[in-house]
Amino acid sequence: MNSLQVENPMVAAFLMDPIKRERIRPFLGQENTVKGAAEELGISISLMHHHTKRMLDLGLIQVVREVPRAGKAIFWYASVADAFYVPFSLTPFETMQAAYLKGEKPWQERFIEGLLKVALHLETPEKTWGVLIRRDHHGDFDVTSSIGPDQEAPDLPGAQWSNWTEIHLTPDEALALRMELQNLWLRYRGKKNGQRYLLRLGLAKTVD
Repeated sequence: MNSLQVENPMVAAFLMDPIKRERIRPFLGQENTVKGAAEELGISISLMHHHTKRMLDLGLIQVVREVPRAGKAIFWYASVADAFYVPFSLTPFETMQAAYLKGEKPWQERFIEGLLKVALHLETPEKTWGVLIRRDHHGDFDVTSSIGPDQEAPDLPGAQWSNWTEIHLTPDEALALRMELQNLWLRYRGKKNGQRYLLRLGLAKTVD
């Protein structure tokens, strides 16, 4: 793998921005056109043109071939390296935790926006969304979304679902669960057909 260590603060700022960083994905370690990249990212061609020019100016991508055709030629681009390493010394973050929180924020906002867009359609004048604090069917303390004081959140249309929970695992069980989650992610990440969903998976040891 051809890895490049970033030394330019402007390049580091671009790659550490979670939204801008996504724009290089269609070109990372492979060739692509502006149209192909726009389709992969689900954005307009004009917006992809803007980001492509910016990445060219920063030296992140380069033209690898030009295909002549009637009218304007088609340019194919690829990243200048297969991987980019950004030292934390080039970022504005004081800690790794601050960097991770910055990177997670836009994804978390998009995830919640997607959940609420569907959930709010279920409200009626008599039943509105709120938070239900109770013990669940297993006797465990539980905080869940609820429509009204006596009805926990119904199954949302469109296969929407989200949950946080603290569980108890042995080291071997935790490793097995991590592998199971990773395999589940690998199973679905390459799908191209169907609607677009945000999938959030993770496992971390609780810090007291």
